[in-house]
Amino acid sequence: MGASLPVTMHAVSVPPDEPTRPLPPSEPPPPRVREREYPPPADDGGWLAELQDQLRSLKTAVVLLGVLAVAALALAAWALLKSDDDSGSQGSSGASKARVSRLEDRVDDLESKTKNAPSKGDLGDVKSEQQDLGDRLDKLEGQAGQQGDAATKDDVDAISQDIQQLGQRLDDVEQQQQQQQDQGSSP
Repeated sequence: MGASLPVTMHAVSVPPDEPTRPLPPSEPPPPRVREREYPPPADDGGWLAELQDQLRSLKTAVVLLGVLAVAALALAAWALLKSDDDSGSQGSSGASKARVSRLEDRVDDLESKTKNAPSKGDLGDVKSEQQDLGDRLDKLEGQAGQQGDAATKDDVDAISQDIQQLGQRLDDVEQQQQQQQDQGSSP
């Protein structure tokens, strides 16, 4: 075993590719059709004349609109100046100076009346005083029943009279305030 045998390799040959050969024609190509070309029409300049005509018409329309706008502006200015002249004299557009003066006088009168009128707080104070007097009267009448000497009939009558006077004052103040509110809401 010591000797080895030489290994020889033989090349395996592969047959070469098949040579190229022409393929049979399938269908004949379609015939070539050429589109007919028409030359552009000769430029006679007619479109240019038409365009110039349209521009002239447009210029005429713009000039007419400008003239109309200037006339309208002049008419508006004249009307404005005319109305300023009329407002100086007594026209039908507004109130006369005498009517405005009378209205200002009425407003001043109403303002002075409302300044002198009692406020709601004042009315509330009068009502609370009336309630306090009524409570005192009830208390005195209760004590008078328990103590015949403590309160005399004259004292009770005086307190009752004070309460009636206070109630009358309260009614007068409420009527005065109602009248002023009615006058303030009337035109």
